[in-house]
Parts: sequence; C-alpha cells; structure tokens
Amino acid sequence: MASSDSQITCKVLVLGDPATGKTSLIKRTVGNSFTDLHKPTVGVDFHFKRVAFNGDNITLQLWDLAGQDRFGAIYRVYYSGAFGALLVFDLAAPDTFKSVSNWKREIDSKCKLPDGSPLPVLLVGNKDDLPDATYDKAELDEYCVTNGFIGWTVTSAKTNHNVEHTMDTLVKHIMRNDAAFVEQRKAKEEAAKLSVNLSEPKNADSGCC
Repeated sequence: MASSDSQITCKVLVLGDPATGKTSLIKRTVGNSFTDLHKPTVGVDFHFKRVAFNGDNITLQLWDLAGQDRFGAIYRVYYSGAFGALLVFDLAAPDTFKSVSNWKREIDSKCKLPDGSPLPVLLVGNKDDLPDATYDKAELDEYCVTNGFIGWTVTSAKTNHNVEHTMDTLVKHIMRNDAAFVEQRKAKEEAAKLSVNLSEPKNADSGCC
C-alpha cells in the first residue's frame, strides 16, 4: 500500500476528432470553467490536475492533442510515456463516433505501459446537453468489450455532467496496475534518500590534543 506522502505523476492523453469538446472537458476538470468561445487546439497543449487516490498524491498531466492530422508523425512523440487516455466523441455528431476505432488502433499501436500491458482507454461521449445527443447503452457496452476499452461514460463539459466521475473512473483503472509505477516509485525513493544524505552533517573525528 502506498504511503500518504507518495507522489505519482500520470500522463493522460485526451484524444478524438476536432470539435468534440476535448479542451472544454480539460478546462472543466482543471479549473471548473466553461466557455463557448475558444480557438481550436493547434498541435499540443497540456494542463495539470492534482488528485488524491488511496493515499497517493497524483499529478495528472492532461495532454490535449489537436484532432487535425491525427495520424501525423509528430504525435508519436506525445504518445510516449502515457498512463491512460480519454477518447472523446460528440454524441450529436455520429461521424465522430465512426472515427473512434481508428483512434483506438492508433493508441494501441503506439502506447504500452512500462510493464508492457495495454494503455487503459476510457470512451467518452461528450455534449449530452445537446438536443440531438443520442446513444445506445447496450451498443456502447458491446463496443467497449469488442474494442478493448475499460468502459464508457457520457458527459457534458458545458453543464459539468459526469465530468468528475469520468476522470475518477480513469484514475481508478490507471492505479489498478501498481506494477506500472515501480520505476517511478524507485526513482522518487532514491531521490529522497540522496536528499537526506546530503542534508545530514558529517561528524568530525574526535581526539585529544
């Protein structure tokens, strides 16, 4: 079991087609804010969110990757070192769901956890506040099992519906694989030991004159 002062850093990818609300979900998660006025993400941006889970203090690095040119070579760099992913589609735009399988294959081909196991990916249907938003629970259940998702959620960044639950669900699955954090924990323990050793004064040899 992790100690109360254990520190873990998790890189989380937020992926999906353009205009599915990825940036809005991140802003709602990090700062509990929403605006209808924002520019499309260009390239990559990332934000930090600190959470506590079972005695661990976790820093989430939420990487917001632009939906355009999603299979460009540049993105291979940003997949590196990820511990989990949210794959977002628009519940009112069926074409964005059609792209989900391509995104999932891209993630699976480029991402593995440090212990070699698959990256946990949560499917997120966003914008459920829109009148045209629709989904079939049984269909999504079967789709997630068939395509290797850890599950699915329905959210609205605008109304803040289910956003916190979605992030908590992903973090829970990430933290199930404690072996993935072995090297990170070892590095932090060694750094802590070095810090203690450097801070301890060295005793001078005693003697008589």
